[in-house]
Amino acid sequence: MTERLAVLVDGDNVSGAYASRIAAAAREHGAPDVMRVYADAGCKSEWLSAPGFRMIHAGCGKNASDLLLAIDAMELALSNRLDRFVLVSSDGDFSHLALRLREYGYPVLGMGEVKAPASFRSACSSFAELAPIAVVAPTSTFDMDLCSGEDIPIEERGSDELVAFRGHRLAPDDIEVYNPVFDVTPAELIDAIVTEKGVVEGPNLAGVSRLVEKRSLH
Repeated sequence: MTERLAVLVDGDNVSGAYASRIAAAAREHGAPDVMRVYADAGCKSEWLSAPGFRMIHAGCGKNASDLLLAIDAMELALSNRLDRFVLVSSDGDFSHLALRLREYGYPVLGMGEVKAPASFRSACSSFAELAPIAVVAPTSTFDMDLCSGEDIPIEERGSDELVAFRGHRLAPDDIEVYNPVFDVTPAELIDAIVTEKGVVEGPNLAGVSRLVEKRSLH
């Protein structure tokens, strides 16, 4: 049976640019049926347009988002309707909450930026670091005629690399083998593409098209 998760994000501390990556990481552990972001909804934020996340307006008071997140986390824990929690912040103050949830028997996946202190990292059952992902690629590798990454043809290497060693077969003859040369990274997980013509941040079709049309920097 798929485990139910609650993903609780300190929206005042972590950028909404990580929304897709947080959601993808959560889905690796189960069904993120509760996905909430705590922040001052009156301030401009990328979280306001993050798909799948429910914005919880915490007001503009000092530590308002932290307090409301902690209250909701304990309420959810005591409801006994969830199996694990994902706490997203780089604030060491959430160490106490992570430890308390674990005392109640809930595994806690912590997520935060490189600045997240050791106290919060060690308080969680496991911790995943959020860091910008940049791809370095020449524009000659871009195929502007493809509609999505699903259309990229993936080259395969010979099956003997996986089922044989020094000419001796190690697997049954009728076994199916898939040996791709590479895989496709979902576009929403890439923060920037670095090319010989410059850098495009938050890659999308319009941004990449403008980059490809530019003259080389050299």
